[in-house]
Amino acid sequence: MPADTKTHKARSAKKRRRTRKTGDLSDLRSTLWQALYQAEQVLLDADSDTVTVLKCVHAISQAAGTYAKVVEVGEMEARLSELERGLETRRNGRAYA
Repeated sequence: MPADTKTHKARSAKKRRRTRKTGDLSDLRSTLWQALYQAEQVLLDADSDTVTVLKCVHAISQAAGTYAKVVEVGEMEARLSELERGLETRRNGRAYA
């Protein structure tokens, strides 16, 4: 069976539509912040529905913990990049010029 059949082309096109580019920390941080905001809005609108309140509190605590880790990793990544640039500059002898 040839690889360029209509079925194969359709399947390949569908797969290309499904695949996304790899995200980065800023994308993840933004998504988590939006999730936190939405969970907070649901919590505020929950009135006295205990189940919804508990689910929102759980979602907020989980997302907040993950958000804090993402921010921490992002800060460490920036500091590490700065240190690597400084080390590279010193190796090239430009630091003492």
